[in-house]
Amino acid sequence: MISHYVRKAGPLGGRRFVDAVPADLDVVRYWDLAATEKTEFNDPDWTIGIKLGRDRNGGFWLLDMVRGRANPGDVLEGFPS
Repeated sequence: MISHYVRKAGPLGGRRFVDAVPADLDVVRYWDLAATEKTEFNDPDWTIGIKLGRDRNGGFWLLDMVRGRANPGDVLEGFPS
């Protein structure tokens, strides 16, 4: 399931779920690298990556989101690009 965000009145705009995306999106993946493994003694932040597309009309498409808790080496090797 893919989310399509469009500019509409209000602070968050509009959102709908779709099964297909336009072929001509400009796509980027961004990571927030909070690389700390979870143990019984800590509650670390999550490493989160999103793959975002933007269409010709200025709409945003959330294509993928990955999150996990891992050490720095596993974050660099274990998450998709």
